[in-house]
Amino acid sequence: MLQRTFIRSTRTANIGRRYVSNEAAGQGKAKAGVLAQRVATGVAFGFGVAVARDWWTRDESAVQCESEPSRPAKSTHFASPTDDPLIFNRTINDQQAETFTRQAAENAKKTLAGFVGGVKDKVEDVAGHRPGKDAHQPGRVQEYDDPKNPMRIRMSTWVMALQDHIVQGLEELEASVPPNTYNSSATAPTFHRDHWLRPQGGEGSSCVLANGRVFEKAGVNVSVVHGVLPPAAIRQMKADHKSLVVDGTTSLPFFAAGISIVLHPWNPHAPTVHLNYRYFEVDPPATSQDSLDAQSAQPSTREPLAWWFGGGSDLTPSYLYPEDAAHFHNTLKRAADAHDVRYFPVWKKWCDKYFYIPHRGESRGVGGIFFDDLTSSSEIHMPYKEEGVVARSVGVGKDELERIKAKIESILPAGYQHVVDPTPATSEPTAHDIFRLVQTMSSSFLDSYIPIMKRRIHMPFTEEERRWQLLRRGRYVEFNLVHDRGTKFGLFTPGARIESILMSLPQTARWEYMSDMGAEGSGTREEELMKVLKNPRDWADV
Repeated sequence: MLQRTFIRSTRTANIGRRYVSNEAAGQGKAKAGVLAQRVATGVAFGFGVAVARDWWTRDESAVQCESEPSRPAKSTHFASPTDDPLIFNRTINDQQAETFTRQAAENAKKTLAGFVGGVKDKVEDVAGHRPGKDAHQPGRVQEYDDPKNPMRIRMSTWVMALQDHIVQGLEELEASVPPNTYNSSATAPTFHRDHWLRPQGGEGSSCVLANGRVFEKAGVNVSVVHGVLPPAAIRQMKADHKSLVVDGTTSLPFFAAGISIVLHPWNPHAPTVHLNYRYFEVDPPATSQDSLDAQSAQPSTREPLAWWFGGGSDLTPSYLYPEDAAHFHNTLKRAADAHDVRYFPVWKKWCDKYFYIPHRGESRGVGGIFFDDLTSSSEIHMPYKEEGVVARSVGVGKDELERIKAKIESILPAGYQHVVDPTPATSEPTAHDIFRLVQTMSSSFLDSYIPIMKRRIHMPFTEEERRWQLLRRGRYVEFNLVHDRGTKFGLFTPGARIESILMSLPQTARWEYMSDMGAEGSGTREEELMKVLKNPRDWADV
């Protein structure tokens, strides 16, 4: 079961979100197992907000929350966040009877005090500010991005912050376009924020925009799934994840957090785009010590049995603009090269292979990158055979690395304190190194897509071009429902949130019997795209 505490920042208009749960999440093992498989393969499930299962509190209330709208920054300051009357807990009991309590500040202090007890040298004052600091400065109870912290907390914090950052960027794009035939309202379209709880083991935040000025349908979602994997699920997962070295005879706890984005523009000349990044871990069986840790609100210090990252981003145009494909791939390559020049070539080919529609004999789009089961010991991290040494190949200079670090810090909420990275590994990358890679790749999303959109959203188009766009969207639907592993797992998961699973589908699509659009030898722009979909190209030139 989960409890959410909203903490109103006295310095910004944002609301700090903290999530907690207890052992009640162990219910529904079979359901959670299938759900875990779905998230582990990683395309478009769940869309939830971060949860840390036994780390943050002991309260046993379950909650389903609507979003809290952003408000202008307040001019009144408080000595600490706990003095702010806007700090509150919102809970809904089993009968869904909503209650509000102004005692949340005290509850938060107790929770935070217990949490800090397990993370040494992080704070000097759990009341919300550090001694000698400006009392108006939002205090950090813990630097969530500290490499010493559990990865589940770090990844959960990141996907929440990234969701807000990307939604803001997309809303700014919508606001930059005047009212039009798609949306004539004088008020710029914004995302509908839907926060939801799955008591069996997951929480989500789905941000969806429909019928905007730019996007016909857009979704930016984060997800967290936690629970217990039954033996059958573990055995099935072992086939796709070499890092999962267990016998498969015992149920095991799991945790997964990720972000997924799908954007479908109105204009046929503007491409659809997809992004997904995720973290998954399988933990040792619960012990009596875990019960003691839960009772004292201490964080578990045990290492997971297995962990891995996965993700990627790909572009699906209806009309081919080579400069757009090159920009998209070059942005991804620069981000990957900042960590290892071996990544992009391998992941680009993996993407072409994964997003292939066998029954059509064509790719879904012009690709991008895709990877899964990325750990310290992944094959891609093995030494270059011709060099005979173990070393990562960093492909960018110090200035570029500093720019990337500044970009990541700008996405994290105000008040998040930077923690100096440990000395870079000289052999296998650590979980921290791979997390930094995921941050770099995911934070480059707007840079890879918005410039393309600004070039295309004002272009005129014909009814025939719109028809072709809808036919291509039909292919998108076919891939997602027939071939995408993540969507299929989600649809067969009892109790799964179908609305979130199907959010990736376009609002409109079209199928024609024996359509001649894009036919070979037609000499049309549609055929130009089809040639690329049947024979993928290398677009990156940096």
